[in-house]
Amino acid sequence: MPIATPFYAIEQIAPEPLAGKLVIDANSYYPQHDSHSASEMLAKHLSGAKVVEALNAILERDARAVVASDRLALLIAGNDAVAKKIVSDLLDRLGFDVVDAGGLSEGWRFERARAADCVPLNAAAHRALADAGATVAAGSWRS
Repeated sequence: MPIATPFYAIEQIAPEPLAGKLVIDANSYYPQHDSHSASEMLAKHLSGAKVVEALNAILERDARAVVASDRLALLIAGNDAVAKKIVSDLLDRLGFDVVDAGGLSEGWRFERARAADCVPLNAAAHRALADAGATVAAGSWRS
């Protein structure tokens, strides 16, 4: 089940129906509006769910066949290996390579205003940017 909700409203989501379920966190963290870390906050509230941060930035026009030389990559982060495999397989079927950034605590590497956020890159380039964890100038992601 994908979830995209403002962080101030996360506690309004009933955690019980999601216990044991895979939850794809498609939120985009906005530090000026949200005061907590993104997916970790959701995972703490939905303590029985398997949260994987993914699909923060996806455009249908960017999807490519598995054999395409210009296939783009999307980043994911999560603490459950089986859940991450399911999400990775889904993204592959949707037309994207996957870069696993690690556990939910590493999801900050591709959140809003980071160099790896919303940038159409292949897997190698995304790994380099996510590893660097660099920030970008406010508003530059809009250009």
